[in-house]
Amino acid sequence: MLIKQIIIRKKAQEIEKKSPYILLFHCSGLTSRQWRQLKNILCTFQGRTLFQPSCRGKLPYKKKQGGFIAQFAFSAGPTCILYLIRKTPDNTWSQLLPSAFYKQNLVLLYGQLQSTLVNHMDIKRAVDLETVSVFQQLFELIFYPYNSLCFCLNQPIQAE
Repeated sequence: MLIKQIIIRKKAQEIEKKSPYILLFHCSGLTSRQWRQLKNILCTFQGRTLFQPSCRGKLPYKKKQGGFIAQFAFSAGPTCILYLIRKTPDNTWSQLLPSAFYKQNLVLLYGQLQSTLVNHMDIKRAVDLETVSVFQQLFELIFYPYNSLCFCLNQPIQAE
């Protein structure tokens, strides 16, 4: 398990050199264990922020241990996480949207099992992640994450 974490961290560091933002998609509800693995991988980088999308209304479990992330451990459906490489102030959205929209410097991480592109990223299989540059319209991505994910998954796989 330690070797896999080291490999995943190295891949994340390679991606960090290319782009200040990383996007993670997951099409089904994550288990608590998967969330812990994901948080441990992303949050070990000093000074980094695991960005949490905003929701309308009050979140269930918000005051309980685990907070925002814990609620997704019990839910199903597409989940979109924007992971910021450098630490940002609380008003991240207002600062991020204009710059990311014009620079188009987002990357999508997706799972690939052998030659088949899959819409479920299992953290244990994260060693097989590849980076792909995507989306010309950031707003479409944010407001329609499932449609954007389907669009990416239907793209042909490029042979290296």
